[in-house]
Amino acid sequence: MKTAKPSFASLLLCACMFASGACGIILEYIQASLASMILGNAFEQWAMVIGLMMFWMGFGSLIQARIKKEYLIYAFIAIEIVLAISGGFSPTLTYLSYGVTAHYSLVLYFFVSLIGIMIGLEIPVIIRINNDYSTELSTNLGNILSADYIGSLVGSLIYVFVLLRYTPITEAAFLTAGINFLLA
Repeated sequence: MKTAKPSFASLLLCACMFASGACGIILEYIQASLASMILGNAFEQWAMVIGLMMFWMGFGSLIQARIKKEYLIYAFIAIEIVLAISGGFSPTLTYLSYGVTAHYSLVLYFFVSLIGIMIGLEIPVIIRINNDYSTELSTNLGNILSADYIGSLVGSLIYVFVLLRYTPITEAAFLTAGINFLLA
């Protein structure tokens, strides 16, 4: 059985998924780091943030079904812009809320929820867009999901070995947001 050669559009979508996978995991780690720094108990906060993000990712993947096919590209652009803005400003606004209100944990978990929903939306939206450029569902899912998972590993390595060592968390968030803007 001969497999079809991936089109340029499909390769571009895989590259977008790779980059968004890297950005997504970095944004998750930024939120978990913020929770640990502000709320204490690092083990508990990392588990809560990652667990809540996974929950909201599931919610985002459910609501993507309401996006009509002709609006998928626009939805992807909007998702990346929302991720860039919310991910970029989340540390600064969380720190600001810490100094202004006793409800700073609500601000933190608002960003955890919003970012989780957006990440949950972007994966199935890219899969649906790539469906037009892929011959089989199994190839489409394999290509997009492997790009996301590999991107997540690269994002983890970048966060641990570059961003944590050389940038404050606020700058790391804005650098990651810049990649999301480029994707849009």
